[in-house]
Amino acid sequence: VEEGVVDLVADDLDQLLSLLEGREVRLGERTITLSLAGSAVLHRPMTLPERLAHGLVDPNIAYLLLTIGTIAIIAELYNPGGVIPGVTGVICLLLAFVGLGSLPVNWGGIALILAAIAFFVLDIYVSGFALSVAGVISFLIGSLLLFSPGAVEPALPRFAVSRWVIGSTTAALALFVAAALGAGVRAQRRAP
Repeated sequence: VEEGVVDLVADDLDQLLSLLEGREVRLGERTITLSLAGSAVLHRPMTLPERLAHGLVDPNIAYLLLTIGTIAIIAELYNPGGVIPGVTGVICLLLAFVGLGSLPVNWGGIALILAAIAFFVLDIYVSGFALSVAGVISFLIGSLLLFSPGAVEPALPRFAVSRWVIGSTTAALALFVAAALGAGVRAQRRAP
């Protein structure tokens, strides 16, 4: 209200209607005086697409979709031709980007997560596991920085991914990469 972004603040719908009573509103060329006393309130529930979009805007859901998409793409790259992991990864990543597009993300966090993906992919072609370790570290730091608390106005709600979700998904990603690397090493050591 002080910044002129909103006209008034109400605790509930009834208070909002009483505060708006008699207020003049300009519609194009004409001015209308609101008369809301006794007006019927119509509740319109969200449609299925609106509920889906609303669910994607949850930072935890967007982050989980980003993580699942990352793991699925890496699985496809470790085992080319599987198709299902690749398709799943693309769909999850696109849904994650829809959610992240509506949230105040820190692009440095996104860049670190993308760097982690690049490290995992490069580790397929390089012997050793240093790039995978760098990928896990990059993924963890990027996850922690994904929603920058300092970039949001103090009056607005804080957006953050649960620390438990970050820890669980980073551990799952590390275990997946370790298992994939282990399978690759075992495959290379087998006799022709």
